[in-house]
Amino acid sequence: MDWYSEKFMENCIAEAPEAFLGRPLQLKSQQHKLGGFIPDLIFTDPKGQSVIVEVQRLALDRYHLYKCLEYRDLLAAEEHRRPTVVLVCETLPSRYQSIIATHDIEVHLLDRSQIIEIAIAHCPQSLGFHLTNSQDESFGQPPLAQRSLRRYRWKTYDTLSSIYGFVAAELGRCELWGKYINGTEDQMILWEAQRMLDNHPTYDDLLNPMEWRIDNLITKPKFWVPPKLENLTRIRKPKAEFYTFITSKGNLSVRWRPKLESVETEIHDWIKAPETEPYAYQRPANELLFIKNIRWLTPSVERYARFKNGDDREALNTMLLALVWGMIKHIKSVLSVTVDLEVLTEFQLTTTESPDEYSIGSRYDLTGWRLITTKALRVEEAEKRIAKATEKNNISLEIILQTLEEVLSHPTRLKGNRPTYLAKALRMKGYKITATPLHQLLEDLTLTNHPAYSRFQNADD
Repeated sequence: MDWYSEKFMENCIAEAPEAFLGRPLQLKSQQHKLGGFIPDLIFTDPKGQSVIVEVQRLALDRYHLYKCLEYRDLLAAEEHRRPTVVLVCETLPSRYQSIIATHDIEVHLLDRSQIIEIAIAHCPQSLGFHLTNSQDESFGQPPLAQRSLRRYRWKTYDTLSSIYGFVAAELGRCELWGKYINGTEDQMILWEAQRMLDNHPTYDDLLNPMEWRIDNLITKPKFWVPPKLENLTRIRKPKAEFYTFITSKGNLSVRWRPKLESVETEIHDWIKAPETEPYAYQRPANELLFIKNIRWLTPSVERYARFKNGDDREALNTMLLALVWGMIKHIKSVLSVTVDLEVLTEFQLTTTESPDEYSIGSRYDLTGWRLITTKALRVEEAEKRIAKATEKNNISLEIILQTLEEVLSHPTRLKGNRPTYLAKALRMKGYKITATPLHQLLEDLTLTNHPAYSRFQNADD
């Protein structure tokens, strides 16, 4: 393991708290469970008050900051006395200063050289232990120079929070968080994911009933209901269209628009349509997500071969793409609760299947992305089902269509029973097949506008 790590810093502060924190403290516990959480260090000051110390290498991040506040509240409930919270890190981003002041958190900024200097003078045990065990492979992870990011695996993490947790854990394990969080495009994706998880939506107008035409949304029951409920009215969901596209400059834009009642009218379920043409450099009012330079975000070794850490960059790109996918999925899932959302385009990740060396089965590695219309995606899925149905039932599409032609030539001109009579005709020819897969197959042939099936389209008219 890398001898200079957060664990090394933690052990040094536990050994000589006065040298690092500037006051005498008595160690109470180290890595002790507290309500399901594990604070780094808990001390007791001369007045008997508990002091929670959280250690982080490089710049302070929101994860460590909010984690300390959880520790404080849990320990305060346990001891009936509010403890002091101390953060030890190398740099403090300006955006966290107001939060730290509000919650009265004590911060000590110590860079690597200062910590090593204090450790040499006051922490012989911790320094000797970590230097001795840094080359022992059984002690922990390999040295930092030998660590590499793991690629994101499709379907292993499928929610925004789980994807973000995987990315944060990987960047933290390889100590690359500070490096990638400062890159322009990388920073935007990571910050957008943080903002979304912190519940700062860009779709307030979609969820705000004050923006809806309530009178237009009041409806009677569409289907049969008990007589007592026939005259009751209800509020239906307002209808909106959700679409994603690539701008002329290669940026990804996710937007919404009210769904019109007809092509000829401008009537929709919102009091007014959002402004789609922004003023000056502002973003459009109907934009839900904006990602810069999405065209270059491709998991390709060749694309980043000129960098020393080309493999890390490739792996990082799989994580960032997964985050973009997770954010779009998150927006759709939140909006669909109160909005009748029609998705026009899908942001789809492409994968390759390979054997998983760590478990039985296959793994799916992320290889790229694409934008595809929902209609084209349904056609693709229908074509796959057609191929799968013929293979599974060991029957060719030509035989099915030939038999269908024979069935439709019958004088009774079957209406509404096409799959049932087709299944009977095929079983008479020796094929074991039921009406259910044939019903789906004929629907898929209609959806794909299959040329060999088109001549049967109007047979029932």
